[in-house]
Amino acid sequence: MTGELIGQLVLWLIVAVVVIFILYWVMHWLYRRSTKERSFVRTGFLGEKVVINGGAFVLPFIHDITPLNMTPPH
Repeated sequence: MTGELIGQLVLWLIVAVVVIFILYWVMHWLYRRSTKERSFVRTGFLGEKVVINGGAFVLPFIHDITPLNMTPPH
């Protein structure tokens, strides 16, 4: 292996790590989780989805979120 080939391999490895990190950050930013106390309704593209226990991807320019309080009144 020549030095040029090793340099290209290292460069592609760095690019791959950066792309994976950016994809992870975007997915983390777009994924919204509900809790026992707070659920939400996601409306917009592909209809509406009620998220009670879990999470959903929310694209801010396509979806609207309506938070719901799940605690019973006292």
